[in-house]
Amino acid sequence: MSGPSNLGWIPPCDRTAEQIEMDAQIQSRWDPFKIRGKYKEPSSALLYRFIHDHKPFYQMTGSCVGNGLGMALWCLESIEVNQLGQLENPVCPFWLLPYGKSRELAGMSGRGEGSFGSAAIEALMKFGTLPSNDPSVPQPKLVDGGLTWGEAAEMTWSDGAAIKPAFLLRSKKYTLQTSARIKSWQDAKAALINGYPLTCASNWGGEMAPPITGNPAVILNRRVTQWGHQMCCLAWADHPELKDIFWIQNSWGVCHGKSPGNYHEPEGGFWITAKDMQWICDDGEVFSLSNFEGFPVQKLDWLI
Repeated sequence: MSGPSNLGWIPPCDRTAEQIEMDAQIQSRWDPFKIRGKYKEPSSALLYRFIHDHKPFYQMTGSCVGNGLGMALWCLESIEVNQLGQLENPVCPFWLLPYGKSRELAGMSGRGEGSFGSAAIEALMKFGTLPSNDPSVPQPKLVDGGLTWGEAAEMTWSDGAAIKPAFLLRSKKYTLQTSARIKSWQDAKAALINGYPLTCASNWGGEMAPPITGNPAVILNRRVTQWGHQMCCLAWADHPELKDIFWIQNSWGVCHGKSPGNYHEPEGGFWITAKDMQWICDDGEVFSLSNFEGFPVQKLDWLI
């Protein structure tokens, strides 16, 4: 089985010496992941439920790094609005801006495909992003159930150096404050329980049409091959049969099929076991996102 050709995550084995050094420098500035405070463990943490009118992304080029970052950021912003008691519904972020700047930071000049996780996080911290309803940026369209900006826009904005200063001046309002490397499925679970979505990139390759299994029934994927790809993780649940499972949101529209909905899952993703989540943590790059200084406990009571 082979996966789509438009992936775009550059694994460490394919990076230049300069990119490897840059990746190490970026991550050395981050503190280790740790939840600050005590919390009661719920039976599930379904962060995707915070996203109003959730739609999966549909990437048209090798822009998975931007897509995986963008969906996790959309979730983070939605949680923040809910926690602050605001009435607005956050729109999905214009992830093409930090994606393009990540390529520039990674030494990839001009238009093209591909980036890697820490460069995208660094771009989001340094340059920020813009809301997708900003009238000066391209607007996404719904194609086959997924939101997409299209190949032309993805390629145009992939040239980070060409992004105009006026955009960067406004995007500074929407920067990320904290990120940390997640190295175990237990830390991934702790992050999700406390409202911190994850980007996850690795060579994990699953089934295109995962089976429905378990009681309650879920769409459950498993590793069957390898390809470099970045997605995001937006939920954890303690399943009666499967134990710890994690929701992986992809950026290929709705191609994986629909879950039975026992956990109110959106389209465009699938569950994986803790074993597969650990494989992704070991093989690739999993990063948590926070708009706080560090990762304080958050009480998301409605998820319990």
